Amino acid sequence: MTGPLLKLNAAQGSANIGGYTTPSSHPSHGLLHWPQFPLTLVVNTLPETLQGLLTIAEVEEALRRWESHLPYALFTVLPPNSSHGQVMVCWDGQPMASHPYEAGHCCRYASSKGIIEKAVITIVPQAVIDERLSSLQRRNRLLNTLAHEMGHALGLEHHIDPKSLMHPQGWRNTHPNNSDLQQWKRLQRLS
Repeated sequence: MTGPLLKLNAAQGSANIGGYTTPSSHPSHGLLHWPQFPLTLVVNTLPETLQGLLTIAEVEEALRRWESHLPYALFTVLPPNSSHGQVMVCWDGQPMASHPYEAGHCCRYASSKGIIEKAVITIVPQAVIDERLSSLQRRNRLLNTLAHEMGHALGLEHHIDPKSLMHPQGWRNTHPNNSDLQQWKRLQRLS
């Protein structure tokens, strides 16, 4: 551990710099990154409301959408509900009070130098936006939200490109695009 960790919710207290949204309150000026890969990943057991709609294998596949653009593995998977993962995926029935329409969020714990040591992805199984979606659309929304939140867990921030997986409504997009990959390359220069 590198000292006290700062908890940062993605896009909370942020500033838009060159199309990217960065956590302006962080001493590293928003350049959060992991020191090395692969990370350890834990996906908690699916809640009853999602059983039959998703499988753990589909969840892991959605989280691996970033890997198809990289020359290395991003994570290794630990058993469900393990407490030792660097990236944890949890399911919560409620959005954050300040964001009633959210579909998920990511809290990152980073040192004052911007090194991420832990990330917790929380997915809202039945978000307000799901009310008008079919089962298939809801399933796709959940998988795309997982991929978007994994981007935050990796250190990426929101991007203004509407086709970007890291757009604030990135759940509408399925895979990282060029804007996302440029942001990723920028972070990797720090590692």
